[in-house]
Amino acid sequence: MKDEQELKRLIGEYVVEKHVRSGMKIGLGSGTTAIYAVRSVARLFHDKKLESIRCCCTGEGTRHEALALGLPCTYLDDPLLYDLDLAIDGADEYDDQGNLLKGGGGCHLYEKLVAYRAQKCVIIVNDSKHVKHLALRAPLPVEIIPSFRIHVEKELRKQYKVESIVLRNNAKKIGPWVTEEGNFIIDLVLKEAVDPAVHEDKINTILGVVENGFFSKKRVELVSIDSDGKISQIS
Repeated sequence: MKDEQELKRLIGEYVVEKHVRSGMKIGLGSGTTAIYAVRSVARLFHDKKLESIRCCCTGEGTRHEALALGLPCTYLDDPLLYDLDLAIDGADEYDDQGNLLKGGGGCHLYEKLVAYRAQKCVIIVNDSKHVKHLALRAPLPVEIIPSFRIHVEKELRKQYKVESIVLRNNAKKIGPWVTEEGNFIIDLVLKEAVDPAVHEDKINTILGVVENGFFSKKRVELVSIDSDGKISQIS
């Protein structure tokens, strides 16, 4: 059995070597899994094995790392990156239909903006991320306008059978988690399964909701690694 960080490094390098090519416009995801892919891209770039690439990132943490490594990074609204060739990211959960639950790191709005506009989206997972139904175990993040928190919570309780609704707090300082767009996040755990393809849109119709962590509208390529380091293509 390999160390967890070693597994993340192995699969990050595998995905980059398989999918990233010179001249690509690349969306780099957030979190501890995706960061190894960022480092792999940077190494190949500095070794001159990748040339003329441009990158955008789904969070300031990833952007800071990418810039520190010397990658050519710009912002999501750069017109030169309107059509991305590839996005690489992780997920908190995935089901048998390839639907994802993302946003444990609080970046699901930017992650969705990147994933949905990329021609190909590769998602790195492991066996522990597979579930029969999303949002029954890992909470579904719902990004909200701060002044509409109470309204959104009431509507979610009215429309769903809820196990828990929690305003996400910032572990490093007093107060709620504030997203890069200045919003709050409600973490929603459900009692009963729902169809992500239906409820990704439905939740977003609630007044005050900015975006939720269901990803159902993009067919992604799922790549998994087991505890022994064996990499497999799921979809």
